[in-house]
Amino acid sequence: MTDSPRPAAPPAADRPSDSAGAPVGRARAWASFTIADGLMLLIGGLAAWLRLGDLAGLPLSPAEATAALANRQFWSAAPLDVPVSSPAYFAFTHLVMSLGGSSDTAARLVPAVFGVLTVLLVWAWRGRAGPLARLAAGLFLAVSPLLVAVSRTAGGDAIALFALLGLAVAANRVLDGRRQWAITAGVALGLGLTSSPLFYSGLVALIVMILVAQPFRRSAVAAPVPHAAAEDERQLDSLRHSPQQMAAEEGKRDSLRYMGLAAGLTFAAVATSLSLYPAGLGAALRLLPAWLAQFSLPSSAGVAVSPLLALLRYEPAAVVLGLPAVVAAGRGRRGRALSVWLGLALLLTLLQSGVLVNVTAALLPAYLLAGLAAAAAVGRRDPAPVAGRRTGWFTAAAILGLGALLLVAGGRLARLNLLAGENTTLIALAVLAFILAGGAVVLAMAWESPAARRGAFLGAAGLLLFWQWGAAWQLSRVGANDPRERWVTEGSTNDVAVMIDLLGDVSRQVKNSNRDLIIFSQVESPVLRWYLGDFVGFQSGPALPVNTTADVVITPAGSDPALPADYFGADFGLTQRDPLAAGPGTVSDVLKWWLFRESTAVPDTQRVVVWVRSDLANAPGDG
Repeated sequence: MTDSPRPAAPPAADRPSDSAGAPVGRARAWASFTIADGLMLLIGGLAAWLRLGDLAGLPLSPAEATAALANRQFWSAAPLDVPVSSPAYFAFTHLVMSLGGSSDTAARLVPAVFGVLTVLLVWAWRGRAGPLARLAAGLFLAVSPLLVAVSRTAGGDAIALFALLGLAVAANRVLDGRRQWAITAGVALGLGLTSSPLFYSGLVALIVMILVAQPFRRSAVAAPVPHAAAEDERQLDSLRHSPQQMAAEEGKRDSLRYMGLAAGLTFAAVATSLSLYPAGLGAALRLLPAWLAQFSLPSSAGVAVSPLLALLRYEPAAVVLGLPAVVAAGRGRRGRALSVWLGLALLLTLLQSGVLVNVTAALLPAYLLAGLAAAAAVGRRDPAPVAGRRTGWFTAAAILGLGALLLVAGGRLARLNLLAGENTTLIALAVLAFILAGGAVVLAMAWESPAARRGAFLGAAGLLLFWQWGAAWQLSRVGANDPRERWVTEGSTNDVAVMIDLLGDVSRQVKNSNRDLIIFSQVESPVLRWYLGDFVGFQSGPALPVNTTADVVITPAGSDPALPADYFGADFGLTQRDPLAAGPGTVSDVLKWWLFRESTAVPDTQRVVVWVRSDLANAPGDG
């Protein structure tokens, strides 16, 4: 009996291959792509739409113009007379401007990109939370009004939040035994130290969180040795000096060395813009004193609670879902660590209540906790799946209906001015009774039913996402420069765009060029320097030159300049600060502002007069 012949080997072109780009490699890559990955990409697309769309829709505020001016001066080789507030923002933005020129879009592009990356970075929290928790946290971060506003603001705060979350993700991976993430942690640390003072607020809380999380891991490692406490001192000493323990300690030291080296290199490279701007090292080192200077006693009770009021106004999901999740997270190691991070971040925010942007450092752990709460609520199984699904959908629909009814009724009552005077107390009591009755019914249903708890969470999350979507759009696209918004301190008026367009039209008609006017400004403003700096004849100073023949002169409103020639002028709003009035005083006024953007408060506006030489009006145009 002879053996049957062996089949011939397939041609080389038909063989499976594990090399890069081979059919098997591509198949494995697609096989590892899950539905959760696709959903996270959709959430990233949503975050990109909110952050990257119409970046030049509103003029730069004075703080944004100051940050952007340094980049344009450095890119155009002009003397750098503006302080660099964020070396990281300076390093990336002047590179963007060198490639595409200076514009409002270029000034805001880098923070917007880092804002999108912050949302996508949640997906790297693998091993710390399941896909559902990461998806829920990413969705809340994507539509967060304050995070969207920070991402669309020229400056280093969005970079600081990205570095903070990147450091948290990488540090937890290192503590889980993946020491190759130490380099990533070092890069995030070095980047954050060059971003803005906001990074230090989150860093202090994050360090304490890591220190608190370590004992949990040690106790977990020591658990398999129940009789270690009964051993004598010699045996304990030999256990501490065992090869496995010594190797683990050596691995930790190596991780710290790699992280420190990566942090130092990243810090030096970003702060100096790859050695193009060595003075950036001093600017980066000044961020820590600037952060320490933010600690102060509040000037009033309103300032002391302003961060909490901003959370309630713009981020109700962090309050309604994130803070209660602290209580539920006490049973889990991950939840306890995030609770410590959130608590310390809020404490530091209250100690620095004069700087509202620091409240965004607390949003990262708050929404990570909300993600864990979502996974816990949705992931529980029902003993009766069919009836449980009906109960869950019914509860969610009831919550959504209750919230929609309250929203519509509140808007209608505000429109009819029924929430003022004697009616306010009666209507408030009726609304409170309605909410308490509905809440009691939902609580009774959810007390013993996982399906009802799941439905209640989904209904509440749907309402909060709807509210925050609208608040994010309004704050970033409409109210980013409006000081009547609690988040805004000072902004530029919409007249700035009208004024720049007018001067461009005059320049084209008179000089046959977009930027050939000779302009002198008595108003020292970073907004004017940013938008008029492209005019080749732009100058500014406190006093008019003698016998000036400038084509355009800009003076403060109310002044009477001694112009030697005949000029005619028009006034424009330049910047606006906190309203002159104390703000809305009734519930009706608050609801009108929140729902319809109607307010009786008048912002304190700085106005300027643009004077154009009369003979230019009679000059022939270019047709």
